[in-house]
Amino acid sequence: LNGTSQYISVGNNSSINNFNTLSWVGWFNFGNIGGSTKRIVDKSQSSTNGHELNLSSGSTGKIQFQAKRWATDGVWETATGSIQANRWYRITVTYNYGSVSNDPVIYINGTARTLTETVTPAGSVSAESIGLSIGGTTSGTALNQVQVDDFQMYNRVLSAVEVENSYHDVEWAYGETVG
Repeated sequence: LNGTSQYISVGNNSSINNFNTLSWVGWFNFGNIGGSTKRIVDKSQSSTNGHELNLSSGSTGKIQFQAKRWATDGVWETATGSIQANRWYRITVTYNYGSVSNDPVIYINGTARTLTETVTPAGSVSAESIGLSIGGTTSGTALNQVQVDDFQMYNRVLSAVEVENSYHDVEWAYGETVG
């Protein structure tokens, strides 16, 4: 994706719905980290069931994951300054909906980052049958100045070793601009 006028819409496909465990992996380069929240991967259609991977609003450089299949959404963020503009990053998020006490793991360039839980999930998990969008919202209304390459989605939680190996296996392709 070129980061300005392109996004991917997978649509609503039963083969990617209702993952109780998930991992999203991809290379991302943000042309601008300021302003409003930038949707990196969206499987939530606004505030309804699903999940989102975002670059938080403002110029904080925080990566945010929202688990929206709970009655009360769970929201977690990396530390300020985790991401800088105009650099490639291998970002992986893993999550298990098995319990409200489970936290996601967000990896940047193969390293797990410390997360802050800004909203604690509560209640039970609901079903979801929502389309998937990469580089914008599921409605296609907000293209988010993010270049995307080599996006992968799994219906399981990748191990830390798998994430690290995935980063090192392809980091050479992005040269010296890797964050």
